[in-house]
Amino acid sequence: MTQIISQPDHGDKLIDKEGLSLANFQIFIDDFVRQFNLLETQINPVLQLNLFMVATVPDPTLTPGAMIFVTDEGLGPIPAYSDGVNWLRVNDKGIIS
Repeated sequence: MTQIISQPDHGDKLIDKEGLSLANFQIFIDDFVRQFNLLETQINPVLQLNLFMVATVPDPTLTPGAMIFVTDEGLGPIPAYSDGVNWLRVNDKGIIS
């Protein structure tokens, strides 16, 4: 899990180059950090691939490096990735069919 850490600690004053206090800005940053870290713990870390049938997969030349989930591949449902030419099964690098 990624967390943002604000410096200085909450309540400390930020000082600009002229020596003026930026306390309100520090409070804003501290509140942002708290909200971000709270949100981070609520985000579902599951990666959801788009589902396609073999006949409807996107053009692999337009999406090199992309991943999809092919629901009706000949060997059964399987994730696949584009090598820039074909959609390849992740388990054996065979072209989906």
